[in-house]
Amino acid sequence: MKLKMCAFTATATLLLSTASIAQAEQRIATFDLGSLDTLDALGLSDQVVGVPKASLPNYLEQYLEETYTDIGGLRSPDMEALSESEPSLILYTGRQGDWE
Repeated sequence: MKLKMCAFTATATLLLSTASIAQAEQRIATFDLGSLDTLDALGLSDQVVGVPKASLPNYLEQYLEETYTDIGGLRSPDMEALSESEPSLILYTGRQGDWE
């Protein structure tokens, strides 16, 4: 699985001060339901913008809301919908094939 964690704040203590740098929120589209489950468990659902709605299990049914773009199936992605959701990170697994 290709996954980069995207929600963190880096803090550095210098001699006389402390500096904090928060990473910008990501816009995540995921074709992998395991990744979606993990994002949900980590409380990152507000960063999810696209999911494969046709294959969502009942426990992830909150992602059927209009807030989330339907980016197509695992094997046949809707590239137009994916592009329109403007993700900064796209998650998929090797079992889903290579994209060009």
